[in-house]
Amino acid sequence: MFNGAAGEPRVRTVPRGRLVAVPPGRTLVVISGVVRVDAVREDGTAAIIGFAGPGEGIVDHPVGACQLDYVAHTDVTVAVHDIDRGNPVEAALATRLVEMEAWLAMLSERGVAARLQAFRRLVERGNAERRETLRRLTQEELGSVTLSSRASVARALRRERVGS
Repeated sequence: MFNGAAGEPRVRTVPRGRLVAVPPGRTLVVISGVVRVDAVREDGTAAIIGFAGPGEGIVDHPVGACQLDYVAHTDVTVAVHDIDRGNPVEAALATRLVEMEAWLAMLSERGVAARLQAFRRLVERGNAERRETLRRLTQEELGSVTLSSRASVARALRRERVGS
């Protein structure tokens, strides 16, 4: 369905301003044009967290990690490729790209409390060893992760405890 003749990737064009949909399990490689990457916050506003140009890829994100919209910033032509999950390098790179975009989306949140909530969602993903390591971060480390001061993190955590 997504491959052309003789195993060639399917090529499609997306007009400027339209959403660029990434089918699950696939990556889109930009052939021409520029794709804007928007992190959509819970209130519906968006922050631009990146751009993908020719030769760069965009991948599908699992539901719940973060909400990203890929938007054709210019007219865009992309090639649709399957992600070979049997190839450990290809699978690891696709997974890492998803992770890095999710972290950028977390950092685009407004305020320390919102970034801490987004960080908690990130912590729940991945393997058990990673989850345990991230759950044990100090307030100083949480400040670094959320681009906040330790004092701001402490205040946000204190407000959460009082509000609970």
